[in-house]
Amino acid sequence: MNKKEVLSKSHQQLILFIMPTILIIMSFYYGNITKIIHGMLWNNRLISDSFEIMGIGATLLNAGIVGLASAIIIKLLDMKPTGVIFAGTMLMMGFSFLGKNIVNVIPIFIGGFLYAKYQKVTFKSVVITTMLTTTIAPIVSSLVHIHANLLVGIIISVTVGIAIGFFLPAISSQVVVAHHGYSLYNVGFSAGLVGMVLYGILKSIGIEFTTHTFIYRNFPIGVWIMFLIIFIIYIVIGIIGHANVKQFIQLQKSSGKLVSDFTRMFGFSTSLINIGILGIVGLGIAFYFKTLNGAVISGLLSVVAFGGFGKHLRNTIPIQIGVGIAAMFLAKNIDISLILMTVFLATSLAPVAGEFGIGWGILTGILHMFLVWNFASLHGGISLYNNGLSAGILAMVLIPCIQLLKGEIE
Repeated sequence: MNKKEVLSKSHQQLILFIMPTILIIMSFYYGNITKIIHGMLWNNRLISDSFEIMGIGATLLNAGIVGLASAIIIKLLDMKPTGVIFAGTMLMMGFSFLGKNIVNVIPIFIGGFLYAKYQKVTFKSVVITTMLTTTIAPIVSSLVHIHANLLVGIIISVTVGIAIGFFLPAISSQVVVAHHGYSLYNVGFSAGLVGMVLYGILKSIGIEFTTHTFIYRNFPIGVWIMFLIIFIIYIVIGIIGHANVKQFIQLQKSSGKLVSDFTRMFGFSTSLINIGILGIVGLGIAFYFKTLNGAVISGLLSVVAFGGFGKHLRNTIPIQIGVGIAAMFLAKNIDISLILMTVFLATSLAPVAGEFGIGWGILTGILHMFLVWNFASLHGGISLYNNGLSAGILAMVLIPCIQLLKGEIE
């Protein structure tokens, strides 16, 4: 680890407040804040671009509030920000652009708190898993409208949300062995499996959700500049914190396989520079295609989120190239926003490229792109980390094949 690290725990905690604070401030520039109430009551599922549904201002405010709440929780629990903590808080914000809100995550947090009490462990030990579990928060919003009586619907939705928050930490701890640690979205994988079960049950008893696809078509240059400033701030702080060049080079050589906490392996400041660089590269891709909306931002922030916990340029770019290649051969026409979202989210499988090389990384990206579009129908869109589900399943099948061909399995 970087011995010259100068950022204290309190400094690192404050860094978690940077993005949500800027999002909240920026939200007032775009206005339309009153639409946030409508957005919070919407049946938020894949693909419900909050820019299109709520407006940019309300979306930024919602994401900022969710991110601020996450940072406050970490501060109150007095936790030292690690790679996985940064990932958890960042993903809380990221998918607030695509379905999460401050209302539908609350029952899941209650469930996580009850799980900690039941297991006689501190909430601190499960809070990040709980944050990641909010991938399935749209089920809370959706079930509100399951009954003609609104109160009954609220009771059902809250109960289901609490149950998910309670059980998913135990499920997540078991399924990691299935994909051998080569999919970084482990909770997304387990949440997708739970979503499949829930959706199957609901569909069997006659309850089906209408699929909504709302995509914001414009390119908000102000939002792009805002994120560019944020990522530059991360890099500057990393430099001020005495990031180590040698450690940064070593970080790029890491496979990223679970569990690879870069903040502990190479230092928080070095990881922060990696995070900022990943964000700027992602913004470059968005700028090239002149596409930046809730779907794309959620994907972009998923790359940034794991910049301290498994992702770097060397292991993400091959996956992204593979997705891009596959997109050219898809039999159906898919919106560029959804393609870019997959370009970013497919980097869940970055450890495959990190461990086995560029060629296998590109092939993995191609296969992931072909598979992911068929998985959302399995859970009705109630799990936002759809790529986590497909990535986990692909890793289960692909990794043994690679290991066999490389002579690692006898």
